[in-house]
Amino acid sequence: MRLAPNRGRWPLMASTTFVNRWFVEVADGALWTRPEHCDAAFVAELGGRAVSIQIPIPGGEDLTLEHLVLDVNGTLTHRGQPIVSAVSTLEELSGRLTLHLLSADTFGTAGELAASLGASYRQVATGEDKREYVLALGASTCVAVGNGRNDVPMLCAAALGIAVLGPEGLHRAALNAAEVSTLSIDEALNLLVEPRGLTATLRL
Repeated sequence: MRLAPNRGRWPLMASTTFVNRWFVEVADGALWTRPEHCDAAFVAELGGRAVSIQIPIPGGEDLTLEHLVLDVNGTLTHRGQPIVSAVSTLEELSGRLTLHLLSADTFGTAGELAASLGASYRQVATGEDKREYVLALGASTCVAVGNGRNDVPMLCAAALGIAVLGPEGLHRAALNAAEVSTLSIDEALNLLVEPRGLTATLRL
C-alpha cells in the first residue's frame, strides 16, 4: 500500500481505496508512506485496526500516535455533562485513534460517555493509575489530554501531553507537565484533527 493525499501526483487506479481525504493504493502487499506528500499524515492500516496520526517534528523526533487518552471531569465534561462539541470531534477522531477515557467518575457518567463513543474506559483512583495505563498502552504511541493535578503523571508519560484550560480550571502542575496547552478541549482535539499546528508548535 502507499498512502498520500490525492493531489494529482498519481493516477487513481482500480486498486485504490479511499480513506477520508487520503487514498491507499495497494501494490505488492507492501505499505509505503510518502511523507514528502503528506502534511502531518495519518497512516491507514487495513484489517480493521485503527489508523494513526503522524506528526513530523522538524529538528526533533517525529510522533506516531495511536492512542488518545483523555481525562473526563473538567476536560471532556462540565459537572458531569459532556461538552457536546468535543464529543462530536471525538467521533471523527475515533476513525484515526483508539480512544481511552480515564476518570475517578465523580459524577457517575464516565462509563456511559465512553460507551457512546466506543472508547475504552477505566475507573482510576490516582494519577499513578493514569500513568500506568498509558505505559501499558505504550507511552510512545499515546497523546494524553487533561486539566487536573492527577493528570500530571500521564501528561509526563505520554509522547504528547496536552493540558486543557477547561470550565473547571487548569492546575498549574498540569500546565507545566504538558508539551502543549490550549484554551479549551475543542482546541486540543482540533490540533489532532489537523496536526500541522502541532508541527509548528513543537518544531525546534
